[in-house]
Amino acid sequence: MKILLAGGGTGGHLMPALALAQALRDAGRGIEPVLVGAERGIEADVLPRYPFRHHLLPMEPIYRRTWWNNVRWLLIAGRAWRAVGRMLEAEQPVLVIGTGGYASGPVVWRAQRRGLPTVLQEQNAFPGLATRWLARRARQVHLGFPEALELLRVGSYTAVFALGNPIRPPEPGSRDAALVELGLLPSRPTLLVFGGSQGARALNYALAGALERGLLDAVNVVWGTGTAHAAALARYAVAGRVVVRGFFDPMAPAYRAADLVVARAGAMTVSPSCALGVSRASSCRSPPPQRTTRRITRRRSRRPGPPSSSPRSTSRRIPWLRR
Repeated sequence: MKILLAGGGTGGHLMPALALAQALRDAGRGIEPVLVGAERGIEADVLPRYPFRHHLLPMEPIYRRTWWNNVRWLLIAGRAWRAVGRMLEAEQPVLVIGTGGYASGPVVWRAQRRGLPTVLQEQNAFPGLATRWLARRARQVHLGFPEALELLRVGSYTAVFALGNPIRPPEPGSRDAALVELGLLPSRPTLLVFGGSQGARALNYALAGALERGLLDAVNVVWGTGTAHAAALARYAVAGRVVVRGFFDPMAPAYRAADLVVARAGAMTVSPSCALGVSRASSCRSPPPQRTTRRITRRRSRRPGPPSSSPRSTSRRIPWLRR
């Protein structure tokens, strides 16, 4: 019995698929998880290291800022559609699970058109395009945050669950062992900085400036630059003190080694850090774009019920938000 898990393009969409695949494999019962991703996504480097069968298909992201790049879809749409069809025909899955990202949308959409049962897993409080487009015909939708339901239009027979995000069980280990694995000295405090699989330019620039000025000479630095920035920032690595990598997989050793975490607060950064007990983590994120904020406000204003609380009124009710 095969279950397809389609998701990728970024680590935030790939890691939930890997967590679910591991859970399905460990459950036994004759279930074979098969992962599906994109040829150009991070999964092309990550999936070969795992014991799961997988398919990499010719798919492109949907560009929002540089919208003219979407012309690429005119060139690959037919090839991608046929590749998805051949893969579904060859695997004959009983269920297709989508974990979001541009590697997920075409697979789940074609599975729905074939009448296959589909399930969506949405990590974020603001659902991605794939989830918003496909939720109406999905058998189930699983949410990392219950607030996401306000922004979805699900079908009348779609079951919705808010159970949090799937993560792989953290492996046991000590801080000292993690530091030795990373080639760092346990006697120094350790700072972990990363901006997800694609990196965060503001964090990278800030950390590069701090290293150039010698502001972090007394601490270990574990730096996840994002795969696109790894080559340009590799020169900041210092043996025994600064570790520079494009992407950490698994993340558990980096979390265990850290005394302080400064990271872009994506859903699949927050969820594992909570599970691993990184209580001294500092997660930073810039405010959402104005367009996204207006879209949330418009959607909420159409729904009946009392208006949503403003941040100022919420802080009056919850004292620690004022500090």
